[in-house]
Formats: sequence, structure tokens, C-alpha cells
Amino acid sequence: MTENNKIDFETIDYSKVNPKKLNGNKRIVKSYLIYFAFDVVLTVAIFLLTLFKLIDSSDNTVNTVIFILSGILCLCLYANNYYKSKDWRFYESLRSDTLTKLIALFFVINGVLLLLTFNLAGVHISIVASWGGASLSILINNIVAYLDDLNKMYTTSKYDTAIKFLKFWSVFILFAMFAYGYSSIGRYEYMTFR
Repeated sequence: MTENNKIDFETIDYSKVNPKKLNGNKRIVKSYLIYFAFDVVLTVAIFLLTLFKLIDSSDNTVNTVIFILSGILCLCLYANNYYKSKDWRFYESLRSDTLTKLIALFFVINGVLLLLTFNLAGVHISIVASWGGASLSILINNIVAYLDDLNKMYTTSKYDTAIKFLKFWSVFILFAMFAYGYSSIGRYEYMTFR
């Protein structure tokens, strides 16, 4: 049934699955926390480099290069997290209480990073916006995977509408926040509270 810790969903008899065995998946949570660690380290590093005048926050060329490199790293981690949630979710899908904790973590980390970066704006807000949008998209993808499991397990389609709605928003948020991040690169003048 499994190969290299991957589930063959076509051979599972969902009618025999005990829903109480849908446990919080430590690997998905760990992957999400690693994503946040990269987000925090990158944002704080850029903040400090700007604070100590090693990076000119008014240089749009430098800011654009930083944003592009940050975006590539962000999308690589996003893809890693997305495919892990697909491969590992069954029997270890995120429980609702685990999801609640991750959502709270999302708001706390992004709230603190926004407060930190508002003082220097420009590329800092671009990074927080793009990484924050991607992390929210990852959360939505995990909720979609969980609902999809419930549909298969109970051989029902009652979550189909919610799944379609959430899939649309996960993609929209991802691209919208990257677009907003890119558009914020040159806004250091009127967004900075100096």
C-alpha cells in the first residue's frame, strides 16, 4: 500500500478507516515551521543590513534583486511544503486544533515582522507580503487536503464546493501578495515612519 512513506490513494478502502486516526502530522508542521524560520531570518537579516546602512533602502535596483532572490527561495520552500502535504497527509492530516495553532502562529509572526519592517519599508514590506501570502496559501492547501481526505473517507462530495473555493483563494492569495510585494519595492518614501 505504501512505497517510500507515500500512500497509494487508489488502493485504500476509505470505508474501513477510523476517522479518529487522522492525527496531527508532525512532518507537515515541521515543514511549516522551517518555512517560517527562513521567513524570519531573511526579513531580520535584510532589516539589519538596511539599519546599519549596508543596503540602501532607496535603491530600487538592489531592492528588486533582493526581492527576486527572496521570491525564488520562497517558491522553492512553498513547493516543498505543498508536495509534502500531498504525500504525508493521510492518517496524519492536520487536526483542527493544530491548524488553529498554525493560523495563530501565522498572525503572530507576520504581525511582528510587519511592525519591524514598517520603519524601513520598501523591500522589507515586499518580503513580508510575499512570504506571508505564500504561508497563508500553504495553510489553505493543508485545509483543502484535509477536506479532500474526509470526502474520500466518507465517499461523499459535501466538501467539494469548499475545496474549489479554497483552491481558488490559495492560488489568488499567492500571486496577489507577490504582485503587491513587487509593487511595494519603491514605496520607501511615504511608507517609512521617520
